Amino acid sequence: MPGGAQNRDKLIFMKGSETPQRHVLYCWENIIMSTESFRRKSVLVACHSWGGVAMMSLLRHGKLGPHARESICAVAFMDSVHRHPEPAGLSRLLFVCSKRDGKEQREDFRKGATETDRFLATKCRGWIKSDQPLDRSLRRGRYEQGTPYVSAGTNDHDRVPSFSRSSVLEFFKFRLNHNGDNK
Repeated sequence: MPGGAQNRDKLIFMKGSETPQRHVLYCWENIIMSTESFRRKSVLVACHSWGGVAMMSLLRHGKLGPHARESICAVAFMDSVHRHPEPAGLSRLLFVCSKRDGKEQREDFRKGATETDRFLATKCRGWIKSDQPLDRSLRRGRYEQGTPYVSAGTNDHDRVPSFSRSSVLEFFKFRLNHNGDNK
């Protein structure tokens, strides 16, 4: 169980780490917001797999989301399993960080670009498993929504972070050099 430890007969949860999403919120509020990077609006985030779901929970959070979108300079989604917009129904229980329900968010999505949509389009890039060469643009299916996606240069989910490392670092360098101009 994430965030828990076994103590004989009962599971003990660490405060703020009950789920990956709550862990990201806890770290953002209790650690990141007190850093110089936060003050300078130069926070860099790399998330792999379910980490993208946790990151989206932060970006969409009613209280912390606006601060996060303003302070984060770049997000690298590495074969992330996040979806945009959030799902409804039982799947919604996995996205526990927003008071707005999935239906409300899907309606916003249909009406036009939200702040999160604009953030995804300007400050994020996704590397996904693919047999295409590293950094080849991938514009098909779900990868057309907001975030630009490129090939990670490998079909192995677990190796996406190591195969895309140099490209992610170049993206971070570019975003730091262009921080504030949303290009």
